[in-house]
Amino acid sequence: MITGLPQYQPPIEQSLRCLCGQRFVVYTGGGIGEAQARARERASWMSARFIDARVVPFLNCECGQFLDFTIEETMMIH
Repeated sequence: MITGLPQYQPPIEQSLRCLCGQRFVVYTGGGIGEAQARARERASWMSARFIDARVVPFLNCECGQFLDFTIEETMMIH
């Protein structure tokens, strides 16, 4: 018997690929202990650019695309 849905928790990190093909690993905060360090390691392993969304909520990619890393926008490319 299901008594309720689990409480939603936003992801600690997400990967994103721009339209030009550049890859990003976006750390959204949260997690315990070394979550940010693991996200940095994953970015390095994927040859992706690491972004801490708490510090850099949005930026323009090298190709000119506007990237929004805020949780409310759920990682959008504009």
